[in-house]
Amino acid sequence: MMIIKKVVYLLGIAATLGCAQSNKSGDKLSDTTAISQVEQGQPTNTVQPKLIENIPAFRILTTDSVFITQANLKKNQPVIIIYFAPDCDHCVKFMNEVKPHLNEFKKLQVVMITWTKYETLEPFRKKMGLDAYKNITIGTEGDDLLIQQYFQIKDTPYIAIYNQNGKLVKTFAKPPKANTLVALVKGM
Repeated sequence: MMIIKKVVYLLGIAATLGCAQSNKSGDKLSDTTAISQVEQGQPTNTVQPKLIENIPAFRILTTDSVFITQANLKKNQPVIIIYFAPDCDHCVKFMNEVKPHLNEFKKLQVVMITWTKYETLEPFRKKMGLDAYKNITIGTEGDDLLIQQYFQIKDTPYIAIYNQNGKLVKTFAKPPKANTLVALVKGM
């Protein structure tokens, strides 16, 4: 019985670590304020607005086995960056909720970035049925963690939305409701 309890405990820790990210530099908002914003579905870009104002520099290895950077993004087109983990239950749930609305994202570039191993990308892409969407790029930044550090990401999924000029519109430290995201996208 004691072994079963230990296994369940370790599985709980592993699941938490799959979705949680450490924050190496401190937030400027109190934890209470940030938690309140997240619980109310409000964006948390007030934590560091000047720092994340522009699309960050990144280098990812995509599911096509090609390295791309922010320079490969199409000019004058809005961008959604989704920082995720293929084995994160919150990320899978978020994608399942957004998936029926992905046709409404056609005018945007969706860049899904993870830190996990390259081998985890293709199974996730197939499982989510993302092959049909040419505007969605999936890749890993590996151990660089530039995106994680840029946004000071603690949990996944993390969403940052930029307008056609590459300026920040909103960030979500916790996944927004699908209809909230779709309404925001329609207005771009």
